[in-house]
Amino acid sequence: MAQIFVSYKSEDRERVRTIVDEMRRAGLSLWWDQDISPGAPWEASIARALEQSKCVIVCWTSKSVHPFEGQKVQVEAREALDSGKLIQVLLENVRPPLFFRQRQAVNLASWRGDVGDIGFQKLLQSARDISRGLLPSLDLPTRSPPARRIMLLGLSAAALAVFGVSQLFPRSADTPSISEARRDIDTSPPAGGSGGGSGNAKTGVPPSPPPPDPGPTLPARPHALDLINGRWALYDASCTRAMVLSVRGQILYLTAPDMVQAAQYQIDSATDFNIVARLGDAPVTFNLHSQGMEYSGRRFKRC
Repeated sequence: MAQIFVSYKSEDRERVRTIVDEMRRAGLSLWWDQDISPGAPWEASIARALEQSKCVIVCWTSKSVHPFEGQKVQVEAREALDSGKLIQVLLENVRPPLFFRQRQAVNLASWRGDVGDIGFQKLLQSARDISRGLLPSLDLPTRSPPARRIMLLGLSAAALAVFGVSQLFPRSADTPSISEARRDIDTSPPAGGSGGGSGNAKTGVPPSPPPPDPGPTLPARPHALDLINGRWALYDASCTRAMVLSVRGQILYLTAPDMVQAAQYQIDSATDFNIVARLGDAPVTFNLHSQGMEYSGRRFKRC
């Protein structure tokens, strides 16, 4: 089985074909649905190739990001994201679906088959890295400048400011230097004093207060604990009989129109996109994604 799975919308097949052909010429092992043999089960072949792949390339266009037309592509992308093997490629200047915007993408919207293009070369390198179990360079943050660069720019600006002031106001021969002025300041405690405190007795400058204690750093709250709150209905059902989910502390409450008392799920763990809880001794997982939520083997939509 090929190492790299390619997910795309069928309307974009010809554009994707060029990418597949050039990546194969570069020595990479790719699989896409055009490799399915005649007579083979379509969905089973796709599911097996997706599961066995080490890297998944998802091609985003206006068709594949559409909430209804692009559902199959988004399901494959979600599986790749959860497995840590996702590479996103923009074939058009579109925004990926909501839950995929935290990852960087390769922009090939203006690519015309040039194998020397920097975007295409990034795609090749990232596909090789993920196939080998390495982190792709695409996941590194690119929008914000490095902190070290900001610090150096700040220090440079401060140095220029000091230099400019010294040129505007040069020290005369009668003006004491900073080191001379420091020697003139008596920092010893007054006679008969206890010597406590760090203030200056001659100048009357009070001691500087200690910096406030910032306190412990709190862990970030998983997004799923906020995303799950609201009204939910079965995917193909009306919202008139929607159930309500709400998180309070470590309890997830579920109420429905035909329930006398709310069900209380004890939350064991949570991430940005799923919650693992227990109803009594029975474990339950709530999976949230761009199309809604999955719970107890059923799909729900937000109302």
